Amino acid sequence: KNVILNNMENQIQILDRNIENINEKFSLITANLRYPTLTRLCSHISKITEKPGMVVVSGIKTDEVPDVLNSFSRKDFRCAWKAVEKGWVGMVFAC
Repeated sequence: KNVILNNMENQIQILDRNIENINEKFSLITANLRYPTLTRLCSHISKITEKPGMVVVSGIKTDEVPDVLNSFSRKDFRCAWKAVEKGWVGMVFAC
């Protein structure tokens, strides 16, 4: 609804599909997923992220951050931004 309200239909694509069935490339991917799912999908997220591109993740507990950083850094992402609020972390990865 927000995409339509802001006349962004030609610039923003929202998909409700299993990410493992997506083979298109995207310059921006957002994911609010728990740590186990996020790290399991990291390899596929890397495959469908355009270079240069950004991946915004959230839903990560503070003690899970090192593992998430390690997973994404192994796929040639670098953490461009990180914020913590009430024990939860959001990060932006660039590639």
